[in-house]
Amino acid sequence: MGLLRGPTSTNMFGEGQFNGTTTNKADYDPKKAERSGIIRNASDAQIFSGPFNGTTTNRADFDQKQAERQALQRGPSSTNMFGEGNFNGTTTNKADYDQKQAARSGILKGPSDTQMFIGPFDGVSTNQADFNAKQPDRAHPIRNTNDSTALSANAPFDAESTNHADFQHKNAEKAKLTRPHSSSNLLVPGSKFDSTTTTRADFTKKQHAKVINVKPRDDSFTGRHVSRFDANTTYQDGFQQKSSEKLPQLRTKDELTVGDGQFYGETTQHSDFIEKHVDICPAEKVLSRRDRSFEFKRNVNGHRFYEQKVTHGTIQPNRMVPVEA
Repeated sequence: MGLLRGPTSTNMFGEGQFNGTTTNKADYDPKKAERSGIIRNASDAQIFSGPFNGTTTNRADFDQKQAERQALQRGPSSTNMFGEGNFNGTTTNKADYDQKQAARSGILKGPSDTQMFIGPFDGVSTNQADFNAKQPDRAHPIRNTNDSTALSANAPFDAESTNHADFQHKNAEKAKLTRPHSSSNLLVPGSKFDSTTTTRADFTKKQHAKVINVKPRDDSFTGRHVSRFDANTTYQDGFQQKSSEKLPQLRTKDELTVGDGQFYGETTQHSDFIEKHVDICPAEKVLSRRDRSFEFKRNVNGHRFYEQKVTHGTIQPNRMVPVEA
């Protein structure tokens, strides 16, 4: 079976007529519509050519209101205001005014010094009105008698004094002196002591067995014991044997042989290093006269302003540097 090949580009559309439908033609849906006419605005000459029969926006929003004009009212002139007739009304000041009538009090004058003490004074002074006189009965003096006896010679004392009222008489008998007997007289010879002493009553007897002293036997290595020890000791049960290989000893090479080749890598310090350039303050340059491209322009509130000199027309002239005086 031979190889099947399609026609070349020169023979694809050269012979015969294409009666099929392409993909674009199958997807295309034609629509027919009438073309709308061109609407153009009228010119200034045509806008006002005929009469306007419509209603503007201002006229539609306007609400016309009819009102009668009030007649102008004028008051009488100053010459005719009070010239004819009497004024029977009440003014605002008169309506707000409340007149009060009061009798004028006469002038009270005190008597002169010569007339003040001519007659007797029958009134009551302020001090006398505030004074409240009190008359107490005079107490008779109480004097002690010089009698040495307990009762006075004039009359017997039947009352009860304060000390006597507070005193409480108590009768008490003298306690007998109790002495312990001697040890020789405590027990009658030949008698038996059946009582219990305090020490014996507090005593609690406890029985205990004597502990047998247990000593370990001699070591088996002494040769006294012939039997063999077949058990495992605690250390032998807890022991776990581990095997490991000894690592070879690593020693650093000599510093003279380390730098034989060339180092192409990058160290940690070199990768973490960020180079920064810090310049001094422009004002410091001006004050220390390091930068002579600035010249003094003006002084505002104690601050001196310098401006950079324009030499070749490339530097902007609005670079102002304030320097404190």
